[in-house]
Amino acid sequence: MSLTHKTTLLNEANEAAVETYIQLMVNSHRDASKKREVIAYLKRLIETDKEALHEYQVKHRKATALVKKHSQRVDLTHQTYIQHLLTADARTLVQLMALLHVDDGLLYGVEYTFDNDAAAWTDSNTKFRIRGDSAILRGESNEKSAKNQELVCTCIVKAPLDFDPLDSAGVSNCTIKGVKFIPNSEEHTVTFSGKSFNLTFENCIFDGQNHSGSMCFYGVDNHFDGALTLKNCIFKNYKSWLLMDPSTSSSLGVTKMVKVHISDCLFLDNMGSMAFRNVQDASNNGYSSSNADFFFLDNKIIVPNLSDVHTSYWSAVECNNFSSVTVTGNEASCYRKVSGTRGFFQCWSRTPQIGLKVENNKLTNFNVGYQIAMGDTESTATFVGCPGVDANKYYIRVADEDHSQVDNTVSFIYPWDSSTAVVNLLSGSLPTVTAPSNAVVVPTFIIVSRSRPGCKLYRYFKI
Repeated sequence: MSLTHKTTLLNEANEAAVETYIQLMVNSHRDASKKREVIAYLKRLIETDKEALHEYQVKHRKATALVKKHSQRVDLTHQTYIQHLLTADARTLVQLMALLHVDDGLLYGVEYTFDNDAAAWTDSNTKFRIRGDSAILRGESNEKSAKNQELVCTCIVKAPLDFDPLDSAGVSNCTIKGVKFIPNSEEHTVTFSGKSFNLTFENCIFDGQNHSGSMCFYGVDNHFDGALTLKNCIFKNYKSWLLMDPSTSSSLGVTKMVKVHISDCLFLDNMGSMAFRNVQDASNNGYSSSNADFFFLDNKIIVPNLSDVHTSYWSAVECNNFSSVTVTGNEASCYRKVSGTRGFFQCWSRTPQIGLKVENNKLTNFNVGYQIAMGDTESTATFVGCPGVDANKYYIRVADEDHSQVDNTVSFIYPWDSSTAVVNLLSGSLPTVTAPSNAVVVPTFIIVSRSRPGCKLYRYFKI
């Protein structure tokens, strides 16, 4: 095997590449004399690099000293020359929002409140509109944990946020950070007036307390497409049966969400459900690929100040027609309904097959933990399963203490409380299910019970 001669290690891609090269050189020889020569060669490299680093440091110190000297020049910071910096921005609310009506627009909202009840809000459209591609609304937050309710934002928007593109091509790649959205009276917090793609929200707070039927993301007219990222955000006080459905208004998806990534978020005292719905047949709807990824990671869903959730609540989180689904590390609580089927996570697909990974979720007070539709006792509907039988790739894993007061931990049949065991897969396989140590597995059917009152591990199903 031919090894590479080097004159420096400073050009390596990263620390791991340096380590790999050194180990390869040393381990490629079997006698002591050659190993000693290799070590001497590597020492020469290190000494050469040390001298080079010393020269860089000398240059850096010189540059730092010169910049410091110039920064202290009084003539550059005299009041006469920086007078324009001593007058605060006096633009109106509407003028400030207009910064986001162009491509690559950037608006800083630190210590500022956008209030559509204010007299300065002269636009007849009382929504806070983002219209340009790659626009950035940068508020300010302390960036502390949303799940621990430590997150605080100083930019307040008392109006619904609306993505309203400049033209039919849509608005894309917008980023919102450190903003609290708390509309004065409107039902919907985030809406889409035209085609919208690839949005990111980070360190934001969404509060629906001011409307009796408040919804957070409302995707009526099927405008949203592409990727949605929600990181370290708080969603609280939403009172509708629908908490979040960015791409539809609770119907079958006709657009393609290529990626949904929700992590480290808190969902607090919300009465409704979240749904992320993908188009069932991507190729017949103009999409080149059916690949789509769904991640729900390390989130917290709690309802400590509610006496119950909405009567139409069905699942805390639903996703359908995604090719890859990962739901791990979450904590969730709800209110079971007598003879009900309220669940934590619902998932199904008619196409494509689902790369399902579900584990390490701590659930309390649900009728059903995981609602994975792979059969329907009330219709001839068909579903697809996982791409193959691989316990390391496609699985649902439930540890002994993961679920408390959960009537049925897994159901593969719709309706979720069906007593008829029918799995009707058009293609693919059931995911591998790992049961607690006290599970009882019966051939043909799986019926697993637990010693905790009111808890059964699986809804029974036929294999």
